[in-house]
Amino acid sequence: MSKVRTLFVIDAIIAAALVAAGTSAIAFLVPFSAIDFATSSAAPTFLGLSYDVWHTMHMYSGLLMVAGGFVHLVMHWSWLVTSAKSTFGGGKKHRKLDKTDSGSANNAA
Repeated sequence: MSKVRTLFVIDAIIAAALVAAGTSAIAFLVPFSAIDFATSSAAPTFLGLSYDVWHTMHMYSGLLMVAGGFVHLVMHWSWLVTSAKSTFGGGKKHRKLDKTDSGSANNAA
């Protein structure tokens, strides 16, 4: 599998995990007791899923995002280093003035 295809698959996995984590986070904002209109013996649910299912989905999708983000970072490491060097000046070679250059600059002034 090419690097571009691998990155696409990793990004798709990260995106799916983001959707799952975001949906489960929104589910936690809804009070489960206010949604359940079934009998009092039924466990409260949201969109047909119990709190435990939402919690498990949230936890594993978050871990999947972290792992995917780490793999993504590792695969882009050389680009990150190159970009950081060019941004912060570490990638540019600065020419030092030798005695003849400094002397000619002083004579011109």
